[in-house]
Amino acid sequence: MANTRVVVTILTILTLAIALEACSRATPAPAGAGPVVYVGGFRPEIDVFRLDPGSAKLTRVGQVSNPPAQPSFFAFAPSGKFAYSVDESDKGRVVSYSVDQATGLLTRLNDAPAYGVGPTYIALDRTGKWALTASWAADDPASISVLPVGADGRVGTPVDSRVFPVNGHAHFITTDPTNHYVFAAINGERYVAQYRFDAATGKLTENQPFKAVRQPAPGDPRHMDFHPNGKLLYVGNESLSTITVFAFDQGTGLLGQIQDVPTLPASFKGTNTTAQILVHRSGKFVYISNRGHDSIAIFSVDPERGTLTLVGHQRVAAHPRNFNFDPAGALLLVASRDEQTVTIFKVDQGSGRLTQAGSPTPVGPRPTYVGVLDLPGK
Repeated sequence: MANTRVVVTILTILTLAIALEACSRATPAPAGAGPVVYVGGFRPEIDVFRLDPGSAKLTRVGQVSNPPAQPSFFAFAPSGKFAYSVDESDKGRVVSYSVDQATGLLTRLNDAPAYGVGPTYIALDRTGKWALTASWAADDPASISVLPVGADGRVGTPVDSRVFPVNGHAHFITTDPTNHYVFAAINGERYVAQYRFDAATGKLTENQPFKAVRQPAPGDPRHMDFHPNGKLLYVGNESLSTITVFAFDQGTGLLGQIQDVPTLPASFKGTNTTAQILVHRSGKFVYISNRGHDSIAIFSVDPERGTLTLVGHQRVAAHPRNFNFDPAGALLLVASRDEQTVTIFKVDQGSGRLTQAGSPTPVGPRPTYVGVLDLPGK
């Protein structure tokens, strides 16, 4: 019996030694310059990963300490040294963070009111001096706000805001590439709001006409993205499952519709809503996520007119609420809310088609955002 105990003890020690040796040889999370991936959602967690563009693999760095209750969307300073998130709660806030240039981990700096219930989107203007928010607000009045951003990265109290009717559901806000205009998706009221923007003061002024409305019937705009040429805006209509293509007049700041195309195959008869929409950095392709069909629809862009032609659909995990490209536009990362994963796809630069790279990466519950920041390093 004593000999048996000795053998078991020796085996246990050997097993532990082997495990420790394996751990000592394990590759540490990369540090310094390079792409960092952030995943937020409807939970008090922010997951941080390093992305290896060559292998298309994610390595977990850790989680952000002291996160807000619902960090559902993010924006990053042009310098790469600061990050911002909404707290999509009833007492909606905007939270600022410093970015550790070695690890990518975030340290909370401060927070400020969004002047809205349930802020669902945040963006920075082209100078990085203003944070713009859209508050969906559920059954409360929707709103948008403009907050100042200091040189130290901290956010201040809004300098301007607009309130919309109950169920107005402001879902998205952005400046145009010239930084002279602001556009907001007022989803429940079924129009894109058009403003002039004073980048010196952060003030908004209604443009005339104020509303850009899909024809022949109004859409329910959710997210939007400008073409790299600055002359086209692509708008996803959530429940209609279409993309409206607008020409953008950089002189007047007004939108004019030139096309509307479905995001679903004609054979699909189920329920669907669209979510994220992005133009590839090359300007050659537009991507939009379908929740229900559970796919990314891929379109090619006519180089002369900016109109869209369907390339195909890439099936993805359930409820692809958000996606983003890596800095090179070579990889597409998709956050699937219902399966709690991030999946990476390789982007064919010639056709725009997607090919899955490896297995999905598990993340925290109910992910609503996946974003990539290319750290400049110290």
